[in-house]
Amino acid sequence: MWAVHLCRLLAHSFADIPNRIGTNWFGLFFESIILALVILIFKTVYKWRRQQMTLRDAVAQVVIECKTSAIFSISKVVVAGVFLWVSSVIANVYEDHQNLVAAAGRFQDDNRAIIASNEQKTTVLQKRIDELSLPELRGTITASGLAPAQEHNKSTLLFVWAEIENTGAPSIAKNYRAGISFNGSTVWGTPIGGGVSFNAGTRDAMRFDSRLSLSLRSTYQPIPRGGLADGFLYVLLENIRREDVMAAGTSAYVVITFQDINNRNYEVRKPVGKPQHFLDPRTLQPPLRRRP
Repeated sequence: MWAVHLCRLLAHSFADIPNRIGTNWFGLFFESIILALVILIFKTVYKWRRQQMTLRDAVAQVVIECKTSAIFSISKVVVAGVFLWVSSVIANVYEDHQNLVAAAGRFQDDNRAIIASNEQKTTVLQKRIDELSLPELRGTITASGLAPAQEHNKSTLLFVWAEIENTGAPSIAKNYRAGISFNGSTVWGTPIGGGVSFNAGTRDAMRFDSRLSLSLRSTYQPIPRGGLADGFLYVLLENIRREDVMAAGTSAYVVITFQDINNRNYEVRKPVGKPQHFLDPRTLQPPLRRRP
């Protein structure tokens, strides 16, 4: 392979000799013939006028001198030709090197551009795949209430009404926890099954059926894209007094956590509020919203 490349380089360099001196083969031969004729004419005129020779004798003398110096002249032409050929080879090698470096640079630039374009397309595609395949849940606590429980009110009941919206792929919401965060720690409640009753036996009695449980409404039926599930969570905060939570004031938060179908964790917080605005479940009226 290298021999073929070398032959091509030598042939191209030889053919490129006239270009190196700003002409072509026809111009090179034409100029050489004109130059030779001019030299012969000058020699003939010199011998005819300066050496007092007849024109015929002067021409004959010049012809004889040319025959004598023909080999030397041809040698000079060959040497000059070889020099031009070598110069052309060197120039072509240098130009090939420059072209190779430039082509390598363009290739690297094109390769980097292709890689960047592919990365951008991959990012866009992955984002689109995530939009189509990954859920994006968002929770909102719309109402909450606390009530004392157990002997000497040593524990607290926590009622939370929450909404779970989904702007991503359809997904369930599962593994709910509800609790109170205050005094630098979070206390999680123990779920209480069944429905929830307020003011039992009075005219203001209310009951939330177990079918309104948020766990039932979002765990066993996926929330569609753009959909919403709402319901209640009802837990017992053991050994946590309602008065202690109220005393924490604005530093107390109602907290719920849950997971989507991919076990991604979500957390929602809402300030409990000042004690005088603290909700009591006996008067709680959660803003129920119709599911879309």
